[in-house]
Amino acid sequence: LMLARGVARAISEHGPSYPVAKVREHLASADIAFANLESPIGTRGTPLPGKQIWFRAAPEALEVLTAAGLDGVTLANNHILDYDEPSLLETLDYLNSAGIGYTGAGRNLAEARTPLVLEAAGIKVAFLGYSQFADLFFDWSYPRSFAATDERPGVAGIQDEWLAADIAAAQAEADLVVVTFHWGEEFQNYPTEEQRRLARLCIDLGADVVLGHHPHAIQGFELYNGGVIAYSLGNFIMDNQNTDLARESMLLDFWISPAGIHEVLVHPV
Repeated sequence: LMLARGVARAISEHGPSYPVAKVREHLASADIAFANLESPIGTRGTPLPGKQIWFRAAPEALEVLTAAGLDGVTLANNHILDYDEPSLLETLDYLNSAGIGYTGAGRNLAEARTPLVLEAAGIKVAFLGYSQFADLFFDWSYPRSFAATDERPGVAGIQDEWLAADIAAAQAEADLVVVTFHWGEEFQNYPTEEQRRLARLCIDLGADVVLGHHPHAIQGFELYNGGVIAYSLGNFIMDNQNTDLARESMLLDFWISPAGIHEVLVHPV
């Protein structure tokens, strides 16, 4: 979900429910609805020097998330700190005010790695979020990466030992564990070998589902060792995507019980 730039103009013209109008009823019917939020929300902060592409959604964009009935989001991506720490912290405050949970970013590394546990019908699902691009920075005059540290806000990067510890902690709190990654190469329909390695590692460590985003294109599914992997969901709400590849997306419905996943339905959008 990217709610800035051209999407912001559409919201201003048509109202905050416009981006999700045709899928709102379906999303709202879910017991738990979760997505990747690709843009910070608010008015604070200044653009990170050298990044060249900056997203920041106006406060009214929060209504898009509530209109969609979202219960949680991952913030581990390569745009959530486009307007630096003040913007990320403001986004966290907006999400808290709307009762929308988050994972993958936080006021420090511990918070960024903390699972978001959502419960419905007595079933608890834990979500974790990580970004392949956490350590990148864009200007030597201000070498601020997106990575959270023990004392600095940011997103969770990817380290195998973190995955092992965090999945184990999530298993102790929930019936199912979902790991989300911002990863891969843009405008590619196939995952990289590193994506495949990480996804399978997470399933082997005890995760039930791995969800990917960032490539702006759909990538394949894999059923592996009892788990479900969706390497990239494609764009859902995004502007400036002028190819069929980038306009393809999907919603996934998971039918679950405490025993695990029973069915996955794919809805092209």
